[in-house]
Amino acid sequence: MMNYRNRVGVLIAAATIASACDDFVTVSNPNIVEGGGIDPATDGPLIAWSAFQDFASSYGIIALNTAFFTTEAYTGDSSQGRSELGRRELDPANVGGWGNLARGLASSENAIDILKAAPDADRNVHHARVNLSAGYAYLMMAETFCEGTARGGPRLTTIEMLDLAVARFTTARDVGNAENSTAGRSIATAAAIGLGRAHLQAGRNALALQAVQGISPTFEFLLYTADDPAQRERLGNNFWQATADRAALVVPPAYRERADAGDVRVRYVDTGVRAYDGFLQMYAQRKYPSWAASYRLASGLLAQYIAIEAAGDPAAMLVFVSQRRAANGLTPVALTGDALLSEFLWQKSLDFWLEGVRMGDFRRHGTKVPNVIPTGSAFYKPAAGPVGDDVCIPLPLTETTTNPHFR
Repeated sequence: MMNYRNRVGVLIAAATIASACDDFVTVSNPNIVEGGGIDPATDGPLIAWSAFQDFASSYGIIALNTAFFTTEAYTGDSSQGRSELGRRELDPANVGGWGNLARGLASSENAIDILKAAPDADRNVHHARVNLSAGYAYLMMAETFCEGTARGGPRLTTIEMLDLAVARFTTARDVGNAENSTAGRSIATAAAIGLGRAHLQAGRNALALQAVQGISPTFEFLLYTADDPAQRERLGNNFWQATADRAALVVPPAYRERADAGDVRVRYVDTGVRAYDGFLQMYAQRKYPSWAASYRLASGLLAQYIAIEAAGDPAAMLVFVSQRRAANGLTPVALTGDALLSEFLWQKSLDFWLEGVRMGDFRRHGTKVPNVIPTGSAFYKPAAGPVGDDVCIPLPLTETTTNPHFR
């Protein structure tokens, strides 16, 4: 398993090493770093790590919001915005998380502009790294938001965002493989999984299947967090923040039932108190048990799920579903058609619970995804009103009212 560390310590170390150089980002104006003063060979590592951290800081926020949206978690928050997420009826004035993702994407794209000028750009691990973060930023934007934009540019459709993700993943894969270190190959594999995920979302099943061929089932690529009291908003685990800092994430009944039956993919405790809203009982997740709990960005198991869905072979899907059930203490099933697909998606929801994967499934398959509250049904907090019919999250007013391309 390759763990990709993403800590402030890495940035500090890079800055310390770079500062020993005689001409590290030397500028005439001490308040402005001009593009011409940046050397991609000398300054590239620090810039790449910083951009990658900007993306990593947004990952948990988006994954948490989509967990509320797809009933992967109940919102025990008192905020209107989070209730709207849970009800899938969002006012653009209350949409959160967009700024973090947009910043992570912009940082990665800016770093790409710098690092592609390096003499070894076709085999530079830092160039591969920022293409990887840009690819996942575009992918999460495409899966989550109804439309998108990058660096204040024109509005992007879902397919346009997925195509941009494909381009970035392809570069990350090719450069990482060419660099051929342990880190480079890990980036390349994580990029291949992202590539498969993007093609699957776009409906290009043959390309999705091709992208994930040969990936080890045991591969994992992790985003690390850190418990730094001064930087928890940027570096800490957002699911733990919504558990311990503000009791806002409540484990829903369907997932608690699996945990109570011994399924180790779901871990929770009954705290015996109410959530932050004073209404829901606080059943607290324990998948992420601390500020420093890592996120799994890509894995060989996810590659298997992509391959099975993309292949479209019901017999193979049934075998895989039974394998996933057996691995978690469940008996085999004999299902066909939509019932088989729903069970496949349910096992996937359990395998990747609170990992930001379910939103893409919901966008592709809608009501076939199990345990999503149907449109028009009563919300678990009835006073908020019934569940709406949003299938994606709108861009916030902060983007659409300031970006001239949306006027």
